[in-house]
Amino acid sequence: MSVNYLLVSMSTRLIPIKIFLTVFFASSLYYGVLGPWYWLEFRGGIFLGSYWRDEIKNISLIYLFVNVFVSWMVLIFSRRVGDFHPEGGGRGYDVNVWTIAWALLFLGSLSAAYVFLVGRKLTEHGLLLIDDSFLLIFYQFSDLIIPALIFLVSMNCRRVKLLIFFSIIFLLYSSFTGLRYKIALYIGPLLLAFYFFPRRRQFATRAGLAVSCLIAVVFFSFMTIARSKFSGLDFDAILAAGVEDLLYGFFAETNSVFGLASVLTHYGKEWPHIYMEPLSDSVLQLIPRFIYPEKELYVYLKDIAYGISNSEEGVLSGTTTPFFGEYYAMFGWVGLISGCLIYSLLSVTLLRFVCNWSVNIKQTLIGVGLISVFMGFFYYSRGSIPQIFKVFLFVVVPYLVFVRLQSISKSFVLERKK
Repeated sequence: MSVNYLLVSMSTRLIPIKIFLTVFFASSLYYGVLGPWYWLEFRGGIFLGSYWRDEIKNISLIYLFVNVFVSWMVLIFSRRVGDFHPEGGGRGYDVNVWTIAWALLFLGSLSAAYVFLVGRKLTEHGLLLIDDSFLLIFYQFSDLIIPALIFLVSMNCRRVKLLIFFSIIFLLYSSFTGLRYKIALYIGPLLLAFYFFPRRRQFATRAGLAVSCLIAVVFFSFMTIARSKFSGLDFDAILAAGVEDLLYGFFAETNSVFGLASVLTHYGKEWPHIYMEPLSDSVLQLIPRFIYPEKELYVYLKDIAYGISNSEEGVLSGTTTPFFGEYYAMFGWVGLISGCLIYSLLSVTLLRFVCNWSVNIKQTLIGVGLISVFMGFFYYSRGSIPQIFKVFLFVVVPYLVFVRLQSISKSFVLERKK
């Protein structure tokens, strides 16, 4: 896997492609190599009381295949769709675009406040989140904070103190509600942008960012072992944590290897393939429950989790499968290969959009970082088209719209000056 990463990295001079390949390689290494190693060496291949040692012994080979296939497809597609221009075009901005960004930032913040207050009240009374008709809607709208914040940062917004204030509030909200993916989608693009941004004293800057990444990883580990949704972190659990607990905290996300093992074991054998169910769920989930209260979503994801231990404990564990596991559940090996092909093309297309329309290098790198973290890490780990589609609509699409509106405004200003 490392050899493949070096080969594809040396085969392209395009910085955006290198960034995506780096994130994708890190995800492949974490989920496909270190994950199986941890569960075999420290847990004996046992998860939720079920023995999967024999199945996950060779599962790294599938991760290796997907890593090699996607990496080279991304490289090929990046050559065919044209060159990337991370330098960007300038610094012009339009007040209306900034106004929209600030408006979405306030809307997202109000939504987050609603989610925190109502979600905490429901949790204290032992109720489910779906018992409130509007909570899940506001839960999704709170994601708007991410694209609004990183866009304002990309355009060197002068209201730095206000951005820092909203960033702190957002990180506290994400920590207290136990939503790690929100933190990753916000912090990840910024760290990648600053790491690859050309500047003097590059080594010192990158060393500092490496330390920041290490701190983030440790914090995520603590969140795994001590988070309590809508109640913050259990500091007693943190103080009592030993080395084994910290190891589990770091590798807990890699339990998706068992989700993949469940998919490969059941689908196409005793279970029929799910075909287009993930796509239909993507549409149905957009219908509010107060309009369609009988809708039932993510049945196949529950089946995958149930198949790990053949018990409700598996369903409640929330264990998922990597993105290509869902493709296999849809159409078998044909679905896995064709799905990875589409995944590669979509990733390159999104990178190309960001690079073509960003107006400065900072905006380009932050946008590339967002696409890389979203496609190369978040989608990699969750493997659910419906869930990924929702986050795509509320995080990636708004940022792309901001960038496009900004480029249109800048072009208009330049034409008027001529």
